[in-house]
Amino acid sequence: MSVTIAQFITLLNLLPEPARVYDVQGRVVADNQAARGATWPDDNGGDGQARVSTIELGDGWYLRRLDSSEPLPLPHQAASGLPLARLDLHSLLGGISHELRNPMAAILTAVSLLQDDAGISEESMMLLGVVRKEARRMNQILTEFSLYVKPPQPHPENFDLVTLLHESLERLQSESALWQNVEMHDQLPSELQVHADSNQIQQALLRIFENAGEAMSKNPHPTLTLHGRADSDAKRIILCVEDNGAGFSSDDLQSAFLPFYSTKPQSTGLGLSTAQVAVQAAGGALWLENLSNRESPALDSEHTVSGARLCCVLPAAK
Repeated sequence: MSVTIAQFITLLNLLPEPARVYDVQGRVVADNQAARGATWPDDNGGDGQARVSTIELGDGWYLRRLDSSEPLPLPHQAASGLPLARLDLHSLLGGISHELRNPMAAILTAVSLLQDDAGISEESMMLLGVVRKEARRMNQILTEFSLYVKPPQPHPENFDLVTLLHESLERLQSESALWQNVEMHDQLPSELQVHADSNQIQQALLRIFENAGEAMSKNPHPTLTLHGRADSDAKRIILCVEDNGAGFSSDDLQSAFLPFYSTKPQSTGLGLSTAQVAVQAAGGALWLENLSNRESPALDSEHTVSGARLCCVLPAAK
């Protein structure tokens, strides 16, 4: 891990809840002041009312937070004698993401100025190109992460989901050579009126389609099938997107909506998680499942996957 223990402690002390960081061997390497007086559920005499949440930090390291049913006192007071402001983990991560944008913009500006220098060597130009490419990729990750941590306030309205779907697919086909080769099976009704933020839902749809496109990238005949209907009481609209990619392993299927989780080397791992946040903000839900290869029922389940289906539920128009 590139972050020092002192930096971990500084960040952890911003959290009002007891929090600890563990290394790959499960040893506590950092904790905050609130954690030093707390009893954890897995310790002797632990409080049965407490709940521990775990967050993966990468390289086998992880953070554990102790959530109690009773409000916890802040570990210390500010110099003025007033309590420090409570700061949850999402606010902390959102602030870090925001602060990283300024140095990232400075890096991109400096690289652009250096690349305009006619006297720069060919090797240096190549290295600057790598820096610029990776800095832009990092900027994209920060953009998507910001949307995941703190999505914009939704402004719901009634709109036709079928029209929005077609507009989104046309946009992808105009921007991507891959999508120009995708065979479309449109089994949607003439319209599906929903009540949600159309801009946020379109961004979610684009991420869902991009994920499906990446899954089908190695299939010589990529095919996308769209289904949609209203449920029996007409209060919800159900949309399903089916691809004929490789599908998911059981572990991948359970982790697909986790942020930064991806089986693709160039993916940020934030597409489906950000789409889920937008759909949930509208009062809807997403789920994912494998499609079975019905033509080969004799094969074991590990080899019967012939794609995946992602379904989205949104509230119907009011």
